[in-house]
Amino acid sequence: MYSIIKFLVPLEKSTAIVKIGESMNRIRAGIFTGLRAKGDGVAFDLVDGDTWDDHVAKMKEFLTEFRAEIDAACAIGADITIDVAVWPEDLERVPFVVVRQEPDLMRFLADHGVAIEVSVYA
Repeated sequence: MYSIIKFLVPLEKSTAIVKIGESMNRIRAGIFTGLRAKGDGVAFDLVDGDTWDDHVAKMKEFLTEFRAEIDAACAIGADITIDVAVWPEDLERVPFVVVRQEPDLMRFLADHGVAIEVSVYA
């Protein structure tokens, strides 16, 4: 599994989202590397790992560390989503994958204005 967080904005907000990304670099050097290829926002790697607990821990860490920047992105209308990718090789080890969201994780995401999606690649 591999998780990222995306901050998507209309093209006219790209300058504002870049400024937010630059602010994030002052907190954690090198995390922001520029706009997505489409120019519609920014994306950040969260974790590449086998256990859901690792993914949840990294989500919470990121959301806590960058709370002010997430709030600023929401204020300019950013659509913020954590995207968890389940790869074919993840499915080779087990017959199915369950991604359970505990209530505390859902509250944490909602409190930060963040959606979650799971993309399964077969």
